[in-house]
Amino acid sequence: MENDLKKISIRNHVAPFVGAVLGAVGSVCFMHAYPRQHRGLGSEPVVSSATYRLGRRIDKVTPNSAKTARRTWYALSGLCFLEMAGLMTIAPSWDGGAMLGEIHALAFVVAGLGVMFMLLAVTVPGTTLSTKLNRYLFAVTGGLAFNVVVTWGLWAAGYPVTNGTIRRGLMGSNYWLGPAILAYSVIAWLFYRGSLAKETR
Repeated sequence: MENDLKKISIRNHVAPFVGAVLGAVGSVCFMHAYPRQHRGLGSEPVVSSATYRLGRRIDKVTPNSAKTARRTWYALSGLCFLEMAGLMTIAPSWDGGAMLGEIHALAFVVAGLGVMFMLLAVTVPGTTLSTKLNRYLFAVTGGLAFNVVVTWGLWAAGYPVTNGTIRRGLMGSNYWLGPAILAYSVIAWLFYRGSLAKETR
């Protein structure tokens, strides 16, 4: 009984904080990471938004290989989200609903992969090793943060989800993990943007 009351107290105090952090940081992250593209008059080539924000128009035209890679990332992201939707659909009927929580947890992992691929699709690859590494670090931590925060938030709301941490009764005490990974992904994004800005100078 005491453990149940403690669990409810943790949920009531931490869930709003996690939701606020996820909403605020996620919004800022996506607004700034998404490379809004601009076209000039006639057949002028596409130039990334990083160039315009720095007040210079010296960025290189996106090569065909980069465009192909971006389309591939988008395709993989879409495939992951379709897979997530499929898992959520079959979860109630699979084995009579005996594995409902486990399938939901797997669906959130797949959704995290989808977010990772989406972040790779909407960010500029860059040319230096530092930019490339920080871009992949940002994408990986962003997808992982999505999985952890969504899993914890839905578990706190009473949604049927089951993984090893929940089975061991450690989910309540690990409420800090998702926001910590999310904060680390923002730091990786800041390093990525700084490295990308140096390439256009």
